[in-house]
Amino acid sequence: MAVTYEIPKDVHYSCTMCGDCCRRFDVLLGPGEEEVIAACDWDSAVPELGDTKVSMPSANPAIKACQLARRDDGACVFLGERNQCLIHEHFGEDTKPVMCRMYPFAFHRFGDRVGVDVAFSCNAVSTDRGDNIERKVPEWIRLAFGDDEPQDTRKHKLKKGMPVDGNVVWEFEFFLVQFLKNTSLPFADRVRSCLQFLKLTTTGNPTASTAGMFRDAIAEGIPKQLEKLPVESCMDKTQRAAFFTWLYLSLSLRPSTFHMMPTKEKIATRGRLLEQGERFVRNEGRPAIRGEELSVDFDAIAGVDVSIFRDGGTSFLEKYFTVKITGKRYLIRTGRELPLQEGAWQLFLMYPMTIWTAKALAADRGSARVEDADVRAAVRALDHQFGVLDLNDIDGKQRQAMEFALYETDLAVTATNELLEIR
Repeated sequence: MAVTYEIPKDVHYSCTMCGDCCRRFDVLLGPGEEEVIAACDWDSAVPELGDTKVSMPSANPAIKACQLARRDDGACVFLGERNQCLIHEHFGEDTKPVMCRMYPFAFHRFGDRVGVDVAFSCNAVSTDRGDNIERKVPEWIRLAFGDDEPQDTRKHKLKKGMPVDGNVVWEFEFFLVQFLKNTSLPFADRVRSCLQFLKLTTTGNPTASTAGMFRDAIAEGIPKQLEKLPVESCMDKTQRAAFFTWLYLSLSLRPSTFHMMPTKEKIATRGRLLEQGERFVRNEGRPAIRGEELSVDFDAIAGVDVSIFRDGGTSFLEKYFTVKITGKRYLIRTGRELPLQEGAWQLFLMYPMTIWTAKALAADRGSARVEDADVRAAVRALDHQFGVLDLNDIDGKQRQAMEFALYETDLAVTATNELLEIR
C-alpha cells in the first residue's frame, strides 16, 4: 500500500544561519557518518580542527548511538564564527549528517501515513521566512527513507491499556484538526473541544463497528455541550504549582554542557532547576526566559492586555497545533512514545503557556498589549523544549502531583480561563 505523507500547509523555511540549532540540539550520527567527517582533510581546510574528536556518546542513554561532539560552550564543534557549518562550507552539504540536512523536519510513521513535523523553535519557521516547505519535503523524504516505502505495523496507544494500530490514531486526530480549524469558535473553545472529545471517545472499544459513528456524533455535539459545562476560572493550588513548574521548565535552559555531566551532577542540576522553578510557582521576582532575566516582574506581566487571543488573532496558533498533531511530535518523548491522550494533554497545555509567555515578552519590551510577534516568539521559546521535557525528569511526589494535574484535571482549560479572564 502506498504511503501518504501528511505535509503541513502554509509553513515556510529557509535557513537564516542564526546558529541556534547548532548550539542547542543533539545531532545523532547515522552509519558511516562519523567516518566520512573524520576522513575530511581538516588539516588543510581548518587546521585547528585537525585533531578534533568528531563524536561523543548520545546524551540520551536510551539511544545506542553517537552524536556530533560539542565544544566546552555546548555548541557543535563544527560551528564557525559566522554561524556557518564548517562541514558544509568546506566539504559540501552532502558531507553533513542526515539529521543536520533534514532540520527542521522530522518524520514519524503511523499506520499507512507519515507525519511530517516542523520545529517551530527554528527562527525561520516561527516567522514564516523562506520557501513553502511543500517544495522542500520531497528532498527530505529521500534523505529519511531513500527508495523504501516506510511501513508501520506497531501498536500505538490511545491511553494506557488501549492499544490500536496507527491508522486509528489518525482517525482521532482528524477530529482534533477539524476542531482547531473551526473559526466559529474562539480558540480557547477549540482547545476545550479537542480535550472534551478525547475524554469522551477514549472509552470502550475504539475499533468496534459502531465506534466511528459514536465519534462522529460526539464531535457534532461538542460545541453545544461546551455552553453547558461549568467554567473553572482559576487554578487551584495543585494546578497552579503544576502549571508554573512546567512553564518554568519549558522556558529554562539546561546548561549547554548538561549531556556531558556525570549522572549525579545531572540529577543535582535537575534539582536546582526545580528549586528555581519555585519562584515561578510563587510568582516572585523577575522571571527569566531562556536564560535571560526580564526587566519586569510577575505583577507587570499580569497586567498586559491579551485581546489578541480573544479577537481572532490566532491563525498562527492554529497552524502550530495542527502541525504538532499531524506531524506526531507531540507523541514522542526522548525516544519513547506517549499514549495519544497523555500527549494531547501536554500539547494543549502549550496554549496557556504561550499566552503567559507572550504577555511576559510584551511587558519586557514595554508594551501594554500582546502582538503577533510576541505570540510567535513565545511559541519559538516554548517549542525548544517541546518533546524534550519529560515528566520522567521529575521525581517523587512532585511528579505525582504533576501527573494528577495534567491528566486528571482540566489544567489546560482552567489555566487558559485564568489568563484570559474568562468567567
